[in-house]
Amino acid sequence: MAALLWLVFFRMEATLGFKARFGGPATMQHSPMWDFLYVRTNEHLFWIAHIGLALPAAILTGWSLAPGFERLRARLRELGAAEASRWRRWLGGYGLLLFATAMLMHALVMLGGPVTDDEYAVRFGAEIWLEGGLSVELPDPRSAFLLPFTYLEDGRISSMDFPGAIAVRALSLVTHLGALLYAAMAALTGVLVVATVERLWGRRIALLAMLVWALCPLALWVSATTHAHVASRLGIAAALYLLARLETEGATRGRDFFALGLVAGLAFCVRPAETGALLAPLGALWALRAGRRQAGAARGLGLALLGLLGPLLAFAAYNAALTGDPLVQARFVPDKILATQIEPLSSWDRIGVNAGHNLSLVTVYAGGPLMVASWIAGILSSGRHSARGAYVAALILGLAMHAALALLHDDVGVHVVGPMHFTDTAPSLVVLAAAGWHFIDTRWTPGPWHARVFGAVLCAGVLGYGSFAWVHGKSVREASELRDAPHAFLDAQGVEDAIILAFPPGYYFNFDAEISGAWVLQNPYPHPSWSKGRIFVAIDADAAALARAFPDRPLLRLTRDPQGDQWSLTAVAAP
Repeated sequence: MAALLWLVFFRMEATLGFKARFGGPATMQHSPMWDFLYVRTNEHLFWIAHIGLALPAAILTGWSLAPGFERLRARLRELGAAEASRWRRWLGGYGLLLFATAMLMHALVMLGGPVTDDEYAVRFGAEIWLEGGLSVELPDPRSAFLLPFTYLEDGRISSMDFPGAIAVRALSLVTHLGALLYAAMAALTGVLVVATVERLWGRRIALLAMLVWALCPLALWVSATTHAHVASRLGIAAALYLLARLETEGATRGRDFFALGLVAGLAFCVRPAETGALLAPLGALWALRAGRRQAGAARGLGLALLGLLGPLLAFAAYNAALTGDPLVQARFVPDKILATQIEPLSSWDRIGVNAGHNLSLVTVYAGGPLMVASWIAGILSSGRHSARGAYVAALILGLAMHAALALLHDDVGVHVVGPMHFTDTAPSLVVLAAAGWHFIDTRWTPGPWHARVFGAVLCAGVLGYGSFAWVHGKSVREASELRDAPHAFLDAQGVEDAIILAFPPGYYFNFDAEISGAWVLQNPYPHPSWSKGRIFVAIDADAAALARAFPDRPLLRLTRDPQGDQWSLTAVAAP
């Protein structure tokens, strides 16, 4: 039966275009409200068939092959009882595996490039910082430059993103580590999540967390990018680990509280709202304990606030330098930012269009029915008589507050590597699932079917997640190839330093709903010195003004014949 289900699953993928296809707003036939909500029919087929065919096939495969996993079960039991030094070596090896996976996916699937325009904007901001300032002069004609997610004031431009995100990208550039830095942060995040679970519920549950974090699409795909969420997730995971240490230690330790405040503050500088929502309830738990005069809680809370103070002051200073107000961040000055305009929604519509859409995507990318069942068990484990109930209850409240953020804005976000706006929830969701696994484990009576359940769960993870990653990954690579197509043509023509009048990639590949597109809708941003590499401008830009602004650089127009898929490059003579 399992073989039949696998046959149907992969035959559908091969013959019916059964894969996720990505496109931007230009593919839409609906109102602008739905632009980034768009999910194609074959994506729905992909998700439904993964749940209805691939996942049952994986479970049946594991059930039938269970006797062959006995040696693996014995090794895992041995590891669960091993000395601490051996466990640490396993964690180190696990981190190296996560690092290698992230780098391979970035190189082979993302083709070394971004998956969203946000990454272009953050890199642009980092390069401005490395030029020695927070902003640079935008040359005339300003209307020629298509630079969304930037902040423009008095003719000077900068990234509108949060300073923590820009600082991490600047570090990756100045150290020449690039994607290596992001892969290392992603790997450390996974290690901290597993260490958190081991602290709270032991190694047996932590081994399951290892498997889930390594394969879960919600954790896996963002780890392969250079997106800001890689850094914020690391800070959140570090905070969850430190809180787990405080929860399990016999006495509170001041250095843990100070480190907690510091890592939470650094994560706040990358993604303030998400970090605040996820961690605030856990901080409130310790404030409540301090109010009840729990030993060490008040002193620890003070040290945590001291650790938090430095990043918050740096954040405020950056805001003041850029916008003139320490409490106003650049992205919240609507008349000075260049960004995609999104149709306003009512609060009622945001429940379905924003929160509902993203929550449904979380269930898809976080693992489907098995993970949903784990979360339910985790919620049940948060009762007042549970040993870790307060921690889990605060975790659940943080997740609920994060989901509620979708009711405060209209930007649904993209889902090329999972629901981007909800990706910071991955550490909390895996820890919550671990609480559920522990809850089930304490009520599970081992019997003759125990080995078969082990095999079913193992294969559901490895084969179920693996089939998702294979099909989804082919589509992400296709989107990456389309993103790079115009630049490959320019490379072949030997064009290095020129002003390129061109449509954005979104125009070339998203005008037809039958053609796959890329979520990167814009051309690469220029270096802020305006003197390095190719500079892309709007195809209808004022050629005479460009010639005056860049007298030593040729003006070229890049076009594409949609019928023959042929690119052409012609010189533009300034009037």
